[in-house]
Amino acid sequence: AFTTATASLEEVCFQGRHLAMAVALGVSQLLFFVVGLPALLLYFLMRNRRHLQREATLTRYGLFYGAFKDSRFYWEIAVVVRKVAIVGISVFGQALGPRHQAQLTLLILLVCIVLEIAFQPFREKSPRHHLLPRLELCALLVEWFTMWSGLVIFTSLDQGSTGSVELLTVLVMMVNIAMLLWLVVSLIRER
Repeated sequence: AFTTATASLEEVCFQGRHLAMAVALGVSQLLFFVVGLPALLLYFLMRNRRHLQREATLTRYGLFYGAFKDSRFYWEIAVVVRKVAIVGISVFGQALGPRHQAQLTLLILLVCIVLEIAFQPFREKSPRHHLLPRLELCALLVEWFTMWSGLVIFTSLDQGSTGSVELLTVLVMMVNIAMLLWLVVSLIRER
């Protein structure tokens, strides 16, 4: 059930050289980058959680927690987990089929939206700092809407319906362009 886009005609999958490379490169990279580095970051942040405002701690690790409230110093790990989960579904979920992949992705995005609203992780020192949580939440909502629309379009095309496809396509384009313009204008205004 492989397509030419996902299969090499010269290598038998998970045998011989392919298996050796998958284990040596794939598993080691997963363990190091996907699990190891976030775990190491969490360890350093947990170890220094009582000293987050010290200059040395801010200089070393501030990039990872500076935008978050002291009580939510670990939130970058939540962002990493979200990204890893989405990429994992994309890479390893092909056997599920596009509908189930999209549904799982929608679920992950919904959980992230709810957590973002419930925990309000961003530090907001002044009215100018209200922008970052709004941008983050709106970006998640746009991602959710884009994925939901893609699922509806995919289903509609299977059923031969084109009216909703055209409408949703235009709507998704407009929403994504609006989000991009908001991000660019916000960046220019802050610079």
